[in-house]
Amino acid sequence: MTGRYRLAIIAVAVILLAATPATAAAPGEPGVHITKMSIEPDGPDFNVTVSYSSSFMTRIFSLLFGARVVEPAIVEQVSVLGNVSLVSIDTSAQTAKLVARDQGHLSGGMFVYDKNSKFLVPVDTLEIKGRTVDRPITQNNTIGIPTFFYRP
Repeated sequence: MTGRYRLAIIAVAVILLAATPATAAAPGEPGVHITKMSIEPDGPDFNVTVSYSSSFMTRIFSLLFGARVVEPAIVEQVSVLGNVSLVSIDTSAQTAKLVARDQGHLSGGMFVYDKNSKFLVPVDTLEIKGRTVDRPITQNNTIGIPTFFYRP
C-alpha cells in the first residue's frame, strides 16, 4: 500500500467518524442523554435549559469539532415541544439553552400547557419553574410534560 492510499483511508475514516459522532452510542441509545430539563414559561413560550451527558466518543468529537456535533441530538430530543430553536450550547458544561415558541394558550386569564408531549427517551429530571408558575413542578424519570397552568 502506498502512502497515498493510506492517507486516503485515514481521511475517509476521519470524515465518517466526524459525520456521525452523536450516534456513536450503543444501538437504540442516543449519543446524548438529557439528565435535567428546566422549563421556564414566558407567556406562550418556554425557555428551556437542558443538562446532558454524552458518550465518550461524542464528548471527544464535540470538544474537537464544537457544538454542532451534539446540536442535532439535543434538538431532536426536545423537538417534541415543536417550534424549538437553539439559543446556545456549552459543551464543556454540557448544557444547552433553547426556546420553544407557542407552547401555551390563554384560557380564563391563565396560560395552559396541555399538549401531552412525549419524549423520545425518558428525561432523568424535569423541572417546571419560574416567576409565572405558582409552585415548581419536578418529575423524575419522566417520559412527558404534564398539563400545567401559569400566569401571563
